[in-house]
Amino acid sequence: MASYDDDRRAEARVKRAHKYFVEGDLAAAERELRQAIRFDPDRGDWRYNLAMVLEMDGRPVEAHPEFVAAANALPSHIESVLGAGRCAAAQVRHEECLDWMQRAVKLDSKCESAHACIITALGMMDRDEEAEQAYFIAQHYLERYPFCLSAMGELLVKRGKLERAAWCFREAVQQNPSGPGLKTRLAEILQANGDNARAAKVFLQALRDHPGNEQTLLGYGSALLALGRAREAAEKYRRVVELNPANTRAHLMLAQIAVEAGRNEEARGEFAIAISLGDYPPGMRICSARCAIDCGDPLAAKAELEDELGRPDSAPRLTLLSKRPDAVLAASGVALECGAIGYALSLLGLAVHDDCTDGALLARLARAHFEAGDLAAGLRITRRHLKHDPGCAEALHNFALACVKMGRDRFALAALARARRECPSDREIKRLGRSLTVRAIRRGIVNLWRR
Repeated sequence: MASYDDDRRAEARVKRAHKYFVEGDLAAAERELRQAIRFDPDRGDWRYNLAMVLEMDGRPVEAHPEFVAAANALPSHIESVLGAGRCAAAQVRHEECLDWMQRAVKLDSKCESAHACIITALGMMDRDEEAEQAYFIAQHYLERYPFCLSAMGELLVKRGKLERAAWCFREAVQQNPSGPGLKTRLAEILQANGDNARAAKVFLQALRDHPGNEQTLLGYGSALLALGRAREAAEKYRRVVELNPANTRAHLMLAQIAVEAGRNEEARGEFAIAISLGDYPPGMRICSARCAIDCGDPLAAKAELEDELGRPDSAPRLTLLSKRPDAVLAASGVALECGAIGYALSLLGLAVHDDCTDGALLARLARAHFEAGDLAAGLRITRRHLKHDPGCAEALHNFALACVKMGRDRFALAALARARRECPSDREIKRLGRSLTVRAIRRGIVNLWRR
């Protein structure tokens, strides 16, 4: 049992912790509180203070047991119960969060944050009907419930009911016009529903309340861009860069605007900054490589894609990109154009699985193998392609080219004959056919002369 002097020292430490907390020195506040708790671990108020310090320091995992200890020591202290629920939610422990928030509602039926967390937790567990019931229960106890409306709106977004979600956020804004993030979220939902004009107006309202909010500026910029107001959008993205030079998305959007305006050198500069920041989407290096090619620098484009392929996390990034056939075709096209054959083969190898019947992807993979000098692999993929689409002129043309390189002119002529029937006006097929015919005639003349 602690002595009187120990109690005095512990109390003094708690007072110093409060002073440090007010000054913003969270590390010193934590240190003093931990020392105080050593003397009396059952002091719920001290455990709560330590939990708050840890939560404010962005450490919900460490804060959670302190909130639990505080709630157990002070069963009627609702803030400890709410803290335990918040930290459980931060660790994706929704069942536990639900238990704590239901306990909070029993302590205070008018605690809106607890009602809102119950709705969110039930929604995260796909118990949508119960979440709606919880929303109506909250209405019974509360006159104003903007956070419950927000939670219900997010649930409706998850279910794809964007119009109803927008209504919820509009009501939330009416009930709490200065609510953090409510106007911005309403604008994002309007934008997702295709209503860019109204979204732009709401983003502007949100900016008037919080002029330096990066998320709002980014959303407003995308809405303006969708409305064809590229110059104004660029101003918003530049403002984001002024506030936070390390905002990758702002640099990418400025690069996209520059590309669409034909300012490729400017776009390359923005892409270079985004790449240097490290946190960029998988397809961005393709856009940067495309810019380099358009600027007449294919070697730089090739280096871009080789660097991307050399990243430690290149496999998951390529896998993510390979899920979209249109993106695969665009990316592999750029890679082949600048000679980054390894990148093209890696990406196409992930996209073309064993049961793939996409003719465009198969043709592109065959071409990549041919350009890599692997004629056998190219022929194998081309035969597979022709099984699914026997009349594909591109596949027949590729097959003929491979046969020519392997010295099998008879197979090449047969493939070209089929290709001509499918595309009689294709210039490349005609050119290759004439070349093979001339070569066959010359061989016949040489053979005759030798006789």
